[in-house]
Amino acid sequence: MEQLVNQLAEQLGQGPFIADKQGRYLIRIDGFSLYLSRHGQDYLIASPLNWNVNQSSTSDGDLLVRLAGQVVSWARRYSQALVINPLGELMLEARMEASEATVFSLEQALMAQIGILEHVSPQLQEVAIQPQWKQAIWRP
Repeated sequence: MEQLVNQLAEQLGQGPFIADKQGRYLIRIDGFSLYLSRHGQDYLIASPLNWNVNQSSTSDGDLLVRLAGQVVSWARRYSQALVINPLGELMLEARMEASEATVFSLEQALMAQIGILEHVSPQLQEVAIQPQWKQAIWRP
């Protein structure tokens, strides 16, 4: 994996990527954080969406439903999926078989991830800036 990641860094014109203590490589592209790691026979590309399901209100459920509908359309072309990690954080993840991974396929998966992040991030920000309170009308 290290050789593949270093070839990718060279192709992107960046310095070599260095794994953290958990064996994950942090790749920053266009302001988005992508973590590349190995899970069994697969490579996993994960991006945090900075949205916690446990701390969201019930009105945010509409956002999850809307995003889940979009995942179906992504699945036609990309391997990305929305997942909720054990901490309740919403993540965008893609898996690819390590045995079939090339620099080109890894770059394609990263670019697909960035494209989806660019599409999803404004939706999450829109929900984040909406007031969490609803104005109640008092009627005697």
